[in-house]
Amino acid sequence: MKSPIQRVTSAAVSEEIDYNLLIGCLQDFSAPRDVITPMLRAAELIRVKKGIYVFGKDYSKRPYSLEVLANMIYGPSYVSCEYALSLYGLIPEAVQEVTCMTTGRNKLFDTPVGRFSYQFLPIVKYKVGLERLRVTDKVGALIASPEKALADTVFKRKEVTGNIHELKAILHDDYRIDLLSIRQLRVGLIDEIAKAYKHPRIQLLPAIIREAKKNE
Repeated sequence: MKSPIQRVTSAAVSEEIDYNLLIGCLQDFSAPRDVITPMLRAAELIRVKKGIYVFGKDYSKRPYSLEVLANMIYGPSYVSCEYALSLYGLIPEAVQEVTCMTTGRNKLFDTPVGRFSYQFLPIVKYKVGLERLRVTDKVGALIASPEKALADTVFKRKEVTGNIHELKAILHDDYRIDLLSIRQLRVGLIDEIAKAYKHPRIQLLPAIIREAKKNE
């Protein structure tokens, strides 16, 4: 007979698992919930947040995905802003906090695997420019495109006015984004995002990207 953790590892298609999968694997036990606590104590599982778990190091098949966990911890949400820009190589330094946008309230979660922050974005702005990050053949995470991650980062900076020189300075000095590196961004998509956001700060981005492309 398989042990509880063996049952879970056999059924899971991902390192990131939820309570429903866990209970489903343990349904043959008379008290499935009572089986989970010893698994946590033995570090067979790590509780990221109530109802969300990853496997302990002795049972994991691959590193868990912070992006997948970000989608699971609070939703609807997608990974964006500084974390996504770093993932795309537009910010030179690694970003430790997983930054996300959501249609829900602003939230911050400190977990055993890291910090996850969520900032509200209206649904009309939320829908445009999203992509699926492939983690494995069966698992993916919702993430902002590079263009949308840049727009969300700018959107959060409420102190920025509609001055293009001020915005360029913030991108270069505060985020250390090489303005020439944004030449890879898609003008058509940034135009679509700017149209959806209808905000003065975001309206500046198409001009900045077009200027960068002229310098190719």
